[in-house]
Amino acid sequence: MPAVLEGTPVQAGVGALKRKHWTRDQCQSMEAAGILDYRNYELLDGELVRIMPNRPKHNDPQMSLYESLAAAVGPGRVLVEASVDLSPEDTPTYEPQPDIVVLNVPRQSLRGAPRRPEHIALLVEVSDTTLAYDLADKALLYARAEIPEYWVLDINNRRIVVHRDPAGGRYRDVAAYAENEDAAPLACPECRVQAGALL
Repeated sequence: MPAVLEGTPVQAGVGALKRKHWTRDQCQSMEAAGILDYRNYELLDGELVRIMPNRPKHNDPQMSLYESLAAAVGPGRVLVEASVDLSPEDTPTYEPQPDIVVLNVPRQSLRGAPRRPEHIALLVEVSDTTLAYDLADKALLYARAEIPEYWVLDINNRRIVVHRDPAGGRYRDVAAYAENEDAAPLACPECRVQAGALL
């Protein structure tokens, strides 16, 4: 049996490993240098999280919801998997790419400019394996940025969880709509959708 050197940890857990904390600027520099294909990652709390490749279980409801929203507010105001800016304290180490972004201004008016919270009417995450993170961490993240409305399309439980009224870093109004119940965004009350129809 090999000798254990004095002062050397025998069992170093994952917590003992040092992790690199990334910023947006560093990620964009790596992308410019050809080191990183940043399109395949989200930057969340300084960690690069690989985006799962779209699967029909995820992509089909995402595109169905995109089509419903685009028909109601116009395709120039609805984006798919577009990065967004957040609150000033979060933007340097966060660059999420929500599955759907509904803007309150035409996309063309922001050409080349970041999509800031004041430009956003609704964010949507289509969620199966990331449900816990989307309902907790991302909800807090979007509330801190005062995004007026955030939806989680919960594939496994066949529901839409609607978050509204951000204040003090939290959404004060959270409601779950079952698969046969209508949900409508504040920015487009006439656009009524059901999780069952999307799934």
